[in-house]
Amino acid sequence: MYLDSLRALHERLDEGMSWSGGERNCVFLNTGGEGAPERRFANVSAVSGLDFADDARGVAVFDWDHDGDLDLALSNRTAPRVRLMRNSAPTNGSFVAFELEGDGAGTNRDAIGARVTLETSRGDVMRTVRAGEGFLSQSSKWVHFGLGESRLTGRVTVRGPGGDIETFDGVERGRRYRLVQGARRAAIVESSARELALAASAQEVQVATTGERVVLADRQPAPALTVRPFGRDDPVPIATGAGRPVLINFWASWCAPCRSELRGFATDAGLIRATRLDLVALSIDGMGDDPSSTEADGRKFMEQIEFPFRHGLATAETLDKLEILQRSLFDRHFPLALPLSILIDRRGRVAVLYRGGLKSADLIRDLEVLGASRADLRDLAVPFEGRWFSDPSQQASIVQYARWFEDRFPEEAIALLRRAVEQSRALLDDGSAQPYARDRARHEILEAFKELGTIERKRGNQLAAASHYRSALQVERGDGVARAALLSTLRDGGAYDELVIQIEAWLEEEPSDAELHVRLAGVFDRRGELDAAARELGVAVGLESGDATLRYLLGRALARQRRMPEAIAQLEKA
Repeated sequence: MYLDSLRALHERLDEGMSWSGGERNCVFLNTGGEGAPERRFANVSAVSGLDFADDARGVAVFDWDHDGDLDLALSNRTAPRVRLMRNSAPTNGSFVAFELEGDGAGTNRDAIGARVTLETSRGDVMRTVRAGEGFLSQSSKWVHFGLGESRLTGRVTVRGPGGDIETFDGVERGRRYRLVQGARRAAIVESSARELALAASAQEVQVATTGERVVLADRQPAPALTVRPFGRDDPVPIATGAGRPVLINFWASWCAPCRSELRGFATDAGLIRATRLDLVALSIDGMGDDPSSTEADGRKFMEQIEFPFRHGLATAETLDKLEILQRSLFDRHFPLALPLSILIDRRGRVAVLYRGGLKSADLIRDLEVLGASRADLRDLAVPFEGRWFSDPSQQASIVQYARWFEDRFPEEAIALLRRAVEQSRALLDDGSAQPYARDRARHEILEAFKELGTIERKRGNQLAAASHYRSALQVERGDGVARAALLSTLRDGGAYDELVIQIEAWLEEEPSDAELHVRLAGVFDRRGELDAAARELGVAVGLESGDATLRYLLGRALARQRRMPEAIAQLEKA
């Protein structure tokens, strides 16, 4: 039931729906009343200015600007991912805040779990230092007390996580202090002004548009797509990566924006051809469970406008790959919305996506984007200005991209993984590559070979899978995943002799690895060598004497040899 509910929630998110149903944020004010919650708390959501219609997740409380009042950071699943809400209410020094530090011996350095009790004219007030507050949220570890009109006695008491109690004197209003375990006196921490000055921003609601243009900062190889010319049964491939950019356009005769877009392309055919752009228009007429048009409708429209570029019907495989492409880029499931176009660069990589109508002038202008640097592409990929934290030269992983195609189109995934190996090896051969880039390339090769092995194992090609895992281990001899996969593949393929050789070779390097001894015992058992199997399990038990499962396996192995007293002893210990 739990897993079904979790799956349903993720399906909602995958469809672009809200987890919380589009509810606005709520803020409640403690009025100090008595009785039922509705008498003690007032809903001040609207007047607080915090009632955004965000798909909010967590909230963190902290004094961002060190002015004595608490500010809020809100995290959202949808944009904006983070909102910083600065509290500009006057404080007049009606606060005191403490930062705790443990000795690292009896108390952790951050003093998590400590309770701070502040003596005031209106009674004692207590706060606790916590690690985590709510979902994916961690507020400041500063312990903040709002005082209002209360006066201080000057004393604060700390009960540490270990139970020890210390008292600090000399505490005044409007100050920040550090309380160090064993110091006995509160040390004043002077407030430092933030170097970054923040200005309030207008909370504008984004207006829905009929078209979208998405420039991709990280370009991935376009999948192999096909077109079926009108009147023919056999699909033919669409060539990409041949030194010319390609625009693939998806349309239908019943789609008015599609017809307008295609007429524009036909009118501007001379300008488009001058850019050396190949344009392919793929109709979806007659496709779907309940098509509202036929192949004849699409063909008739193309003949009517005398469309001068290559055109035909999209194949079901092409539409499936289009869906996977969009999900890999946006991690969302988008229903097919027409018109839709994909601009592919000269190297066969997806460069720009267009959802909605596309004009020839905008298309021609975007051809200049194809040669932009990665740093410029990142700026073009977002609708706002900003400063980047990561290195713009880092390439996206083709291996991660290939995994999206693995289940439905394994041949596509294999082609992508081989391309990942080829490109990464070229980078390793580049003597000018930075060390971190070489490390990333080596890791990409390693992951590509492991993924190739996984695909071949699923297809039942154990020999091919074993070959890929060996290649992975040549890149990283100590990779545990590749090693375990190779051993399992050799076992499933019945290659017991090589399996023994591989395990014994690793045992020479890691003689204390109990798991390897267990695997070797399994091979001997399959070959009927019961003495050898029991011997290897005995070594494993000697290495991991507290492992009940190993003792159970040893007991079974001994029982099969009719060594019953020894078997009973091991099973009793298990």
